[in-house]
Amino acid sequence: LQRSRLQKDTEMLALMKLNPNSATSWDRIQARISTQSAKATNEYIPDYSYIKDAVYPPNKDGTCGYTAACLILNYWHNVEGNVIDSAFLDTKGDLLTGSDDYTLQDKLLSYGDSTSSWGLTIRDILIDYCNEYGIAATSTYYITNFDIFAEIDRGRPVIVFGYFPNDPTPVTRGKVFHAVTAYGTSTNGTLSKLIVHYGWNGYNHVILDGGLVGSSTQFVLN
Repeated sequence: LQRSRLQKDTEMLALMKLNPNSATSWDRIQARISTQSAKATNEYIPDYSYIKDAVYPPNKDGTCGYTAACLILNYWHNVEGNVIDSAFLDTKGDLLTGSDDYTLQDKLLSYGDSTSSWGLTIRDILIDYCNEYGIAATSTYYITNFDIFAEIDRGRPVIVFGYFPNDPTPVTRGKVFHAVTAYGTSTNGTLSKLIVHYGWNGYNHVILDGGLVGSSTQFVLN
C-alpha cells in the first residue's frame, strides 16, 4: 500500500528525533504535519461542551489531576445529575472558583496526600468522594494508553496523565508532566489523536499532538 504524505512526514519526524542534525527542517515538517492534520475529522463524546466550556477551579500548584477530576465530575453532574454537592456550586449551578470559596477541588485535595497525582491517585480520590456523598459510580485506572480511545468511542471522557507539550500549539518542543481531560478524537486517515481540555484558560480544545501517555483514569456512573 502506498503511504500517505502525512505518514511519510511523521516517519521523517521520528527519524529526525534520532538524528537531530538532519538537513531537513524539524519545524517545517512539524508545521506541515499540523497543516495536514487540520483536515482531520473531529468526533466528540455526547454533551462534550460540559467539559469544553466548563467553569472550574483553577489549576494551581500542580493540581492538574484534581482539576481534571473536577471536570469529569462536573460533566457527569450536568449529564446525569446529583453528582456534585450543592456546597460546591454557585447560584447558576456552576462550580465555585473563588479564592475565598471551599471548592470541589479543595474537597478532592483533602482526600490526597499531595497535589501530585497519576491514574491510581485520582481513581482513589474519585472513589473516596463518591463514598462520602453516596454516589453509585465505578472508577478504574490503566497504565499507558490502554483503553483510552475505546472509552472515548463509548462516549465517556477520560483523564489522561503523561509527558505532554507545555505549550500545546502546532510547533512546540517543551514538555511537562501533566493531566488532561480527553473528550474527543481527531482523525486523519489512520492517525487518531485525542482532543483534550488542558485545564488551563484558553486551552479547552487542544488536539494532543505529541508526548507520552503514562496512565489514565476512567469514571462512569452506575
